[in-house]
Amino acid sequence: ATPCADFDIVAPPAATGGGGGGGGGGGGGALVVSELIKVSVEVAAAFGVEKRVQSSVNHPVLQAAVFALCGVPSDAETLGRVRGVLRKALAKCSDDWAPVGARLKAVCADGCIADLERYAWPRWRRADLPKLRTLLLHHAAPAAQPALRRAVDAVEAALDGAAALGVPPELLPELDSRLSPTDDDDFDGVLLQVAMPDHGVLLRGGRFDALCAAGGAG
Repeated sequence: ATPCADFDIVAPPAATGGGGGGGGGGGGGALVVSELIKVSVEVAAAFGVEKRVQSSVNHPVLQAAVFALCGVPSDAETLGRVRGVLRKALAKCSDDWAPVGARLKAVCADGCIADLERYAWPRWRRADLPKLRTLLLHHAAPAAQPALRRAVDAVEAALDGAAALGVPPELLPELDSRLSPTDDDDFDGVLLQVAMPDHGVLLRGGRFDALCAAGGAG
């Protein structure tokens, strides 16, 4: 689906204690995402559809951890196909797993598909993110854990910032592991998407944390 609006975030994350580089942990970078969340809610409210839209956040590191937990094959072709199937379902705001599971049978084993339904299909509210953090860290390799912690920190900071800006809890985006960059995007930080049933994606974009790091920002 072609979104009504795309955005790219290149504001550097401010250094935070223990945050480290490459994770977009918080500070100024998180605030930009928080402000975009607030603006998206205000625009939806102006059209009277704030309770109809589906707002989602994710982070590529979190999706990779969920895929590893589910046993998704790591070759680029399979990863691309799985991401595409899940991304399209999210763009349609679909809650129907059956057709998604059927499409995945061409590239994933039955056990993997069952785990994707269990872990990648549900949406996680802000209050549930500590449970997701614990689950993913328990299964992640030690070398992957620092980046995973930073990714969860970045999502939590963006949502907490939006709440501090006045976004009601019921209108905050939920973390959805189906959300991923398209083939044309190189986002490596927090992702945000707003979609509506029968209309598809209205807003989509994300952060370029590595670009900031390469430029010496933050």
